Amino acid sequence: MAYIDNPAILSEELISLELEITTVDAGYAGSGDSLFVNVVFADGTRLYEPMNRLIERPIQLPLVNPFGILPGPGEAEKFVLPVAPGLGRTLDAIAEVFLRKNGDAGWFMGSALLFANCHALPLLGNRHANQFLDNDNKVLLLREWSTRSFCVAPAAGASHPLARSGYRVLGPVLGQVSDTSAVVLYRVDQEGHYRFRVVDVGASGASVPVADVTVEMEPTGRFELTGLQPDRRYEFDLHFVRAGVESLVPDAAGSLRTYPADGSPGRFSFAFGSCANPDMQAAQGSWTAIRALAEAPPPGIDPVRLFVHLGDTFYFYDKMTRETVRNVESMHAAHVSMRRHIEFLDMARVVPCCGIWDDHDFARDDTDSTDISSALRSQAVETWLQYWGNNQPISREHDLGLTTRISHGLVDIYLLDGRFNRDKGNGVCFGKDLVEDLLQTIDRRGAELPRVVVLATGSNWNHNAHDREDYGDPVYEDERELLFSSLASRMGTTINGLLLISGDDHVNEIFHVDLGGGRMAPEFVSSPLTLNTPLQDARAIEGERVASFATKKGDDGKRGFATLTIDTSKSIPDGGWTATVRYYQEAAAAQYESRSYTLSNGQFNRL
Repeated sequence: MAYIDNPAILSEELISLELEITTVDAGYAGSGDSLFVNVVFADGTRLYEPMNRLIERPIQLPLVNPFGILPGPGEAEKFVLPVAPGLGRTLDAIAEVFLRKNGDAGWFMGSALLFANCHALPLLGNRHANQFLDNDNKVLLLREWSTRSFCVAPAAGASHPLARSGYRVLGPVLGQVSDTSAVVLYRVDQEGHYRFRVVDVGASGASVPVADVTVEMEPTGRFELTGLQPDRRYEFDLHFVRAGVESLVPDAAGSLRTYPADGSPGRFSFAFGSCANPDMQAAQGSWTAIRALAEAPPPGIDPVRLFVHLGDTFYFYDKMTRETVRNVESMHAAHVSMRRHIEFLDMARVVPCCGIWDDHDFARDDTDSTDISSALRSQAVETWLQYWGNNQPISREHDLGLTTRISHGLVDIYLLDGRFNRDKGNGVCFGKDLVEDLLQTIDRRGAELPRVVVLATGSNWNHNAHDREDYGDPVYEDERELLFSSLASRMGTTINGLLLISGDDHVNEIFHVDLGGGRMAPEFVSSPLTLNTPLQDARAIEGERVASFATKKGDDGKRGFATLTIDTSKSIPDGGWTATVRYYQEAAAAQYESRSYTLSNGQFNRL
């Protein structure tokens, strides 16, 4: 649907307004609460003063909706908004419409469109708002929506840290970066045309145009940049375009630096973690701690160049709709429930971010490919890629979900999708196609230059299985041992050191995983990023577990994230290449554990 873009219509005097809103067809979507509206002009003045306008039905229409004034699930309602005669305002003077929900019941808003002067096209709005409005004391702690974009500071109790207030678009979020490419992501709440421009900031300081594209954002935008130069800084900005007039989107400009040339030696540090629950913690300090390690790391610590989310990025399907996902509207709302955190946005504008899902953000707790249709799985992947910048699939022939390769110098990180094709009943976690494509990619790239390989997924890799979600569970034995033995046979040839990372268990642990054939790979588990349930006591050092750190609530709870610093700068890998894991508490970015490993005959061993 287009919006009014005709200068002649936009110059009309404002005579009438109508607001059309919809409710998403999903569990717990309807609400009997009341809704208030206001319209803001470009000069900052409001149509309604001193209070917002309560939305009401015309008196002559009977109240038949059991949800009250708001439309029921899957339904739409249109309301006349009163306009005083003789305002002397034109349509192009309207800059914003915002809604505020009263009451304690949640409402899953689908769309909001503002129509003016009986024109068929809306003046502004969002057909895909897909935002869950609750209240000041519930899960998302947010009751407003605006075309100006998100109110980034939720209303929270006095025990929570004070978040910065105001409105901003959800972006820029830096996605996957390589030596010659990058992804930049946005979500706006005023649909329309946006101009994205990128310049190369060379050594001379001169700005050379690299990209200049105008697209319709409905409401997300994914900008994939190619043909970039290694280890180079690029700057970008975003403008809203209507009737040929451009306006700079506040806080939407940013910059990025590409990685060094593929295959070049050097040092690389990235952060990783999992399980961020907005229900438990309104302010999320792990994001600010990661940003601090990127912008101003302590002496002797390499700056973080990437964040990898290992799943359970949200709990929307469990907490809000309370059902297995069944439509794309719920998918978008779920991502928004996580993406709106200002501390994440501040981190993600300087640290490239990629992610892999686990069960909660795939479809719901303990779900796999058998719980939703293939069409819905494909929609879930497509929606994910509008919020996360994964951009290097390892196969064009097979559908491997979110599986992605991220490369920095002589380090290859593989994000392996353990949900898209998982079938617990038949012992499938990754599936035959993913395993074969992974090994072929490792061989192809390792034949040129043997590299450090990092395998990342949501479920734990080790054999100390606690439930059927872990890869160590006996149900996955055939697939697991084939993969492990295949990896072991490549260590020292196409693999120059193998590292495993995972999340999910709400406890931070280190394992030395037995791959068979006398080979071992360290596994680093990082979970949770925030308060979550259940939190864990430290576990016994047994089997493959060599370290465990409690996460239970309190000053000693080790909740946060980990970093992995890989040094391939030495010309002789054996005895020269190292990997160091560091675990950080979100509070003050305090490091509480550090362990280093050195390469010997293709295997990282503890120093």
